[in-house]
Amino acid sequence: MLGVRAQIADRARKDAAIAERLTAFLDEGGYKKIFFYVSIGSEVDTKRILAYYYGKPGIELFVPRTDEDMRPVRLPSVGALTADKRGNLLAGADAVPYTGKPDAVIVPLAAFNTRLYRLGYGGGYYDKYLSGPSAVSVGLAYDEQFADTAFEENFDVPLNYIITPTRILRRFTDAENKE
Repeated sequence: MLGVRAQIADRARKDAAIAERLTAFLDEGGYKKIFFYVSIGSEVDTKRILAYYYGKPGIELFVPRTDEDMRPVRLPSVGALTADKRGNLLAGADAVPYTGKPDAVIVPLAAFNTRLYRLGYGGGYYDKYLSGPSAVSVGLAYDEQFADTAFEENFDVPLNYIITPTRILRRFTDAENKE
C-alpha cells in the first residue's frame, strides 16, 4: 500500500483539498488541543496545516515523540518541521511530554477500509495511543489509499473520521448503525 501512496498523482492539489477539509472540520468542531503527526515521505502533508494553526490564540499543537511508546510533546516551532523515520521532530527532541488529553489526534495511514481501520507502519504506536484517553481520531488519506479488505487485527483501533480530498468519512457506533 505504501507503493500506491507513493505513486499518487496531483499530490499538491490533493494535499490542499485535505488541508481545507481538515481545518474546516477542526475549526467548526472547536478543537483546541490538536496532536498532529509530522508528515514524512509520501504521507499527506501536515506541515502547511501546522503552520496555519501555529500561534493562533487558544490553539495548542502537539507532535509525536516516539521511543518505546508514543506521546505528544508541544510543537516548539514551525521553522524546524523535519522529522526522522518515526515522525519525531529532529529539533525539539528535548520537549517535555504533554500529560493532558488532546481534543483531536491527526493520524497518518498507509491504507484504510470501510470500517475506518487504518493500516499503519506496523509499530502499533498509534493504536496503543488511541486505546488510551479518548480523543477524536482523524486519519488523513488520499482516496487511492482505500482498500476493500478487512485487515484489522485484535489490537487495532478504528478511527472516528478519515478525511480525503473528496470526502469526510465517519465511523458510526453500533447504536447509530441500528437506527
